[in-house]
Amino acid sequence: MLKMIKSKNNGNYSMKSKKTIANIWFITIIVLTMMSMALLSGCSDDKKSDNSKETANTSSESADTNVKQDDKKEEPKKEETKKEDTKITYENFMNIKMGQSYDEVKALLGDGKESSSSDDGGIRTIMYQWQGSGIGNISITFQNGAATIKAQAFLKDYDAKITMDKYNQIQNGMTYEQVKGILGDGELSTETKIMDSDAKLYSYINKDGSIATFNFSDDKLDTKSQYELK
Repeated sequence: MLKMIKSKNNGNYSMKSKKTIANIWFITIIVLTMMSMALLSGCSDDKKSDNSKETANTSSESADTNVKQDDKKEEPKKEETKKEDTKITYENFMNIKMGQSYDEVKALLGDGKESSSSDDGGIRTIMYQWQGSGIGNISITFQNGAATIKAQAFLKDYDAKITMDKYNQIQNGMTYEQVKGILGDGELSTETKIMDSDAKLYSYINKDGSIATFNFSDDKLDTKSQYELK
């Protein structure tokens, strides 16, 4: 609190009092100004510090991004897994028709490997083989450029359900459709086409390895055999 000095004559503030108040206000303004400048300076420094931190963080993030991008660029390419040959299938085997040329079969199965050839009585015979994945394979015999015999092995799973009782129901002279009505679809193992005669051998193989085979000549069963059916 300021102690006011009054004049003895009229009760007004004296000149000395006015000067004292003016000095106090002047000092107060200077102090407030200095404090304000200090605060502003501090805020400015804080902003600069924050900006520096943000710049440093941005630079660090940019560097990390560049490193990650470089790592991605430097990652060796994974070798493509070789696809298994899917052309050597039972479905494609069934699509091969007797009388087709090697080029027609090649369009379906790809290049075959010649396994044998002969010339006899003016008939040129060449056998080709196609090896699939695992032990599955197809062989086709061409005579004078036309397919006359086709055979396959291990292209299907062993999932037949033939029993000795069902086997005994099959009689010579039956057509394949009649046999299929009792046993279900068989697996065509070989087909031969010579002149106008056609022969087909169907197999029924159970999961335990027991098997039955049926040979049809011109769609009539003429031979059957079995091994370890129950």
